[in-house]
Amino acid sequence: MKLASWLQTILRSRRKRANRETARQHRAALFPSLFVRELEDRRVLSVDTVPWVEPFRHLVIDAGPQADDGAADSFHLARRGEYLELTIDGQPTEPVHLSTVSSVRVQDTTGVESLRIDFSSSDPLEATLGYEILVTGFGELRATDFSLTAGPKDTLTFSGEVDLNGGSFYATAGSILVEGRIASRGADVTLDAGAGGTLLVSGTIDVSNPLDSRVGGQVFLLGERVGLYGDARIDASGEGGGGRVLIGGDFLGANPSIRNAWATYVGSDVSVSADAITRGDGGTIVVWSDGVTRVSGTLTARGGTLAGDGGLIETSGHQLLVATTPDLSAPAGTAGHWLLDPEDITITDTTANITSSGSGDPGPVDFSPTANDTTTTLNAADIIAALNAGSNVTIVTASGGTTTPGVITVDAPITKSADGGNEDGSILTLDADNRVILNQPITSTEGTLDLVLKGTEITENVSGNAFSGGTLTVQGDLSPGSTGTGTFEVNGSMTFASTSRFLVNLNGTSFDQLIVNGDQRTVTLGGASLVLTLDSVPAAGSGDVFKIVDTTGAAPTITLDGVFQNADGTADLNDDDIFTVGDTVFRINYTDGDVLLTEANTPPTLTAFADSVATTLEDTQVEISFADLSAQGDEADVDGTVTAFVVQSVASGSLKIGVDAGSATAFASGSNDTIDALNNAYWTPALNDNGTLDAFAVVARDNSGAVSTPPVTAQVSVTAVNDPPTLTATGTDPTFTENGPPVTLYSDTSIDVVEAADRVQTLVLTVSGLENGADEILVVDGTNVALIDGANGTTAASGIDYGVTVSGGTATMTLTKTGDMTVAEAEALVDGLKYENTSQDPLGDTRTVTLTSIQDSGGTADGGQDTTTLNVASTVTVVGVNAPPTLTATGTDPTFTENGPPVTLYSDTSIDVVEAADRVQTL
Repeated sequence: MKLASWLQTILRSRRKRANRETARQHRAALFPSLFVRELEDRRVLSVDTVPWVEPFRHLVIDAGPQADDGAADSFHLARRGEYLELTIDGQPTEPVHLSTVSSVRVQDTTGVESLRIDFSSSDPLEATLGYEILVTGFGELRATDFSLTAGPKDTLTFSGEVDLNGGSFYATAGSILVEGRIASRGADVTLDAGAGGTLLVSGTIDVSNPLDSRVGGQVFLLGERVGLYGDARIDASGEGGGGRVLIGGDFLGANPSIRNAWATYVGSDVSVSADAITRGDGGTIVVWSDGVTRVSGTLTARGGTLAGDGGLIETSGHQLLVATTPDLSAPAGTAGHWLLDPEDITITDTTANITSSGSGDPGPVDFSPTANDTTTTLNAADIIAALNAGSNVTIVTASGGTTTPGVITVDAPITKSADGGNEDGSILTLDADNRVILNQPITSTEGTLDLVLKGTEITENVSGNAFSGGTLTVQGDLSPGSTGTGTFEVNGSMTFASTSRFLVNLNGTSFDQLIVNGDQRTVTLGGASLVLTLDSVPAAGSGDVFKIVDTTGAAPTITLDGVFQNADGTADLNDDDIFTVGDTVFRINYTDGDVLLTEANTPPTLTAFADSVATTLEDTQVEISFADLSAQGDEADVDGTVTAFVVQSVASGSLKIGVDAGSATAFASGSNDTIDALNNAYWTPALNDNGTLDAFAVVARDNSGAVSTPPVTAQVSVTAVNDPPTLTATGTDPTFTENGPPVTLYSDTSIDVVEAADRVQTLVLTVSGLENGADEILVVDGTNVALIDGANGTTAASGIDYGVTVSGGTATMTLTKTGDMTVAEAEALVDGLKYENTSQDPLGDTRTVTLTSIQDSGGTADGGQDTTTLNVASTVTVVGVNAPPTLTATGTDPTFTENGPPVTLYSDTSIDVVEAADRVQTL
C-alpha cells in the first residue's frame, strides 16, 4: 500500500495558506530535503541530500517502485533532542536538525508497512501542522488538526507526547497502539482500528478543557477489539461540563455512524473521566461491545462542584463483566445514570464472571469470552454503591441469545443505605426482554428508592417484604382482554410503607393484562397510594377493557388499601370515576379485588366561537368551511377528534350545504346539516341586513359520532353595501292662471334611503317649456327662484342650496344642503315645490317639471350605489287672463277758425291691448 494514503492530511493548519507559503519562500535557500530513494529487500539503498523543491520544502521519504517486493518495510520517525531521526527497516538515515525541517512526507510505497512515531524527548512536542505535513514549526504552538489514514494491514504506534492545542486528532490503521500522550484542549480525538483491527491504549488521551465555562472534548476509541490497560488515562472533563468518551460504540450500540466493537476491555488501573469541574453537568461515557465487555477501571462523569448534575455512564455487552462502580455524583445537583445492557443477567453477592480465569481483572488485555450466551453475573454491591451515591441505575437485557432468554434475576438483596445527597432519591430500573424474577428483596433504609420493573412477567418469590422505600412501577405491554401472559406473580408478600406507591404502566399491545397471582398472594399497602400511568392507550370509541389487577384463582389474599390515583398522584380515582390519559378517557372500577379500566368515549365540547366565522358583503352569499368554524371555535375532545359541525337551526338569512356553491342545497335537519372536510356551508344574509349577525347554531361531532351540547351560534360579519335611494311622488299637474298664486307641483312624496344612517345629498329636477324668462318662477323652500341661467343661492327657511342652468328652454335645478338633508326634509322640500309665472302675457300653454335624480350619502364603496335616476313629472297648464286694453292720448285743445282747415284733437296716443295676440275691436 502507499504510505502517502496514510498521510493524506496529517494536520490542517488553521492559518491561511498564503501566510505559511510566504514564510517558506523567505527560507527557501536555507534548508535541504532528505529523500530516501527506494527500499529493496528491506534495505536502504540511498540517502541523499538534495535542494529544496519550491514552493514546498518537505523531508520526503520516497520508497519508489523498487520497494514493491511484497516484504514488510518499517519506518521509525523519532525526535532525539534537537534532531529528527528516521530509521527504515532498522537502518538509520542522516539526522536532520529540527530548525531545518519544514515538513515530512512519506510517499510511493507499497506492501505492508509499519510507521512508528516517537517524539520521546523530555518536553511535549509543540507543533504547527498542516497540509501533507507530519511535523513543522517545532518552536510554535498552534491549534491544528491531525489526520492519519492507514490500511487494514498496517500498524500505527504513538509514543512520546504531542499537544495540538485545540486541534482534532484522527487516525485509522489495522492496528493502533498508543503508548504516549495525545493532548488537545477541548478537541476531538478519534482512533479507529477498523472492522477487524485492534486498538490498545496504555498512554494518555487528554481533551480536557480548563477554560471558563467550556466543556470537555470527545474521544472515540473504536475497532473490533478495543482495550485500555496499564495506567491508561482518558480525560474529557471540562470546566463548564463533561465531554463524551465512546469506547467500542455509542449509547446502546445504536448509532450507525459509530463502529461497534466485538470486545472491549478497561483494566483495573485505567481511569476514564468526563467530569464537570466547577459548573455544568457530567458528560457521557459508553463502554460497549456486541460481544464481551470487561470493565474494572475507574469511570467518572461527575457534576460540577458548584452546579450541575451527574452524567451518563453505560457499560454494556452481551456478555458483561463489571468489577467497578462508576462515579456519577453531583455535589450541587442530582446524581447521574448508570446503564448496563447485557444479554442475560443475574445479580448476586459474588464477584462477577465472564473472565478467562473466572473472576477479577484478567489483565493485561483479554478479549476472549468464556462461552457463547453465558449469563452475566453482577455483584449487588456495585449496584448498591451507585444507588448510595445518588445515581440512577438501569439494567436492560437485550433479546435473548441461543441459551439465554433475556431474563433479569435478583439473587442477592439490594439495600440502599445512603441518599448520596440526592433529595429526589434514586431509581433502579430492571428492564427485561423476557422476565424479571425477584428472589431477594429490594429495599431502602435511607432516602427514597424507586423501583421500575419491566418485562413480560414479573415474579416475586420473596418470603418477606419484597420492596419498600419508594415507588414500585410495574410496566407491562398490555392490550385489552381478560387473559394473557403479562403477569405480576406474587409468591411471597409485598407490604408497602405508607410513603410507597404501586404504579401500573400500560404502554403497548403485546399482552392482555397484568395478573396478580401466585401461591401466596398477599399485597398490602398500608395507607399507600396506587398510581396509574398509561404511556399508550387505545383509540377513542374502542370500548377496550384493561384488567390491570386480576385476583382470580385460588384463595388470593390481596388488600388494596386505598384507591388508584392519576398519573402524578394528585387526585384519587374512586370506583366508576372518569379520568383522562393522553387523549383517551377511562372509567375505573374496583370489583372483588380486581381493578378494571374501560375506555369510555366522552362527547366533544363546544362552548363558544371567539369571533365571527366568516365575513361577507351585504346581500352576498359566503362559503363557511369546517376549518373556518374550527379556527374560531373552542371545540375539544379529550379522547377523540372533532371531525364535523352539525347545524341545528338557522338564525337568519338562508343556508345551503354542499361540496361547492353550485351543487349546495338548502339546509335540512337530519339529512343535509353537516359541515365537515367535504361539505361547506353557504349562507346568505337577509336582504339589506348587515353587521355582526347570528347565522346558524351548530354542535361539534367527533370521530366516534358523539356530539356536544348545547348548540352554539356561529356569527358572520356582514359589511354594509349602500343601496340606491328611492323616491315616489304624485305629480299634481296643476293649472296656473295668470296673476294667480303659485301652484303646488307634487304631493305624497316618499323617500327611502334604505340604510338608516344615510341622508339625502342631492335632488335634481328640470323645468321644460320656458318662454317668459325671469317671469318663470319656481318656489323652493319658500324662496322664489327665477329660472334663468346662472341663478343660485340659499333658501332662508332651511338652508337649501340651489343652482340653475338653462339650455334650449329647459332649466335644470340642483338642490343640496350643507350636512345633507334628512329624509323628512327632502320629502317636505319636494312636496313644497311650486310654480309661478309673473308675466302679464304668459306664453305657451304648459310647463313640465320633472324630478330626474336623487343621491344619498351612503357612497359607492364595495360596489354600493348612491344615486337613482327618476322620472317623476308634474305638468303645469298656464292659463292667460285677458287684461282690458289701455289708451292714453294728449288732448291738443285746438282752435278752429271758420272755414279754416280741420284741427287735430289728440297727440301721443298709446294703446296697450296687453296680450300680444289681441287687436282693438272697438273704440
